[in-house]
Amino acid sequence: MRSTRQLRRLCSAARPFRVLGLQQVAIGSLNKSELSKLWGDVLGVPKIGDYKSEKENVFEDILLLGKGTMAVELDLMEPIDPEKRPKVHVPALNHIGIWIDDLKAAVDHLEGAG
Repeated sequence: MRSTRQLRRLCSAARPFRVLGLQQVAIGSLNKSELSKLWGDVLGVPKIGDYKSEKENVFEDILLLGKGTMAVELDLMEPIDPEKRPKVHVPALNHIGIWIDDLKAAVDHLEGAG
């Protein structure tokens, strides 16, 4: 994950791109707050709710990309108890696919911030 300083710089800078869509759905971590900072604050994806289930050992932030029939839900998950199963953070999804309106601008912006 990025340092707090790098995240502050990304959050305070105007984004020269928009995220248009997402292919993969769920990402797990021991601490979803850093994932929420990246997707919500840095990339500008709105949070629409959260979900918690003791049975499923999951606490997640629910974000939404797109509108109407093109909307895609992004679930940022952390385990309620990391020692119990299911382990929603293992494995963490190792890649995601997103649609960006200006890919070059997004790459330049993110690389420029470190």
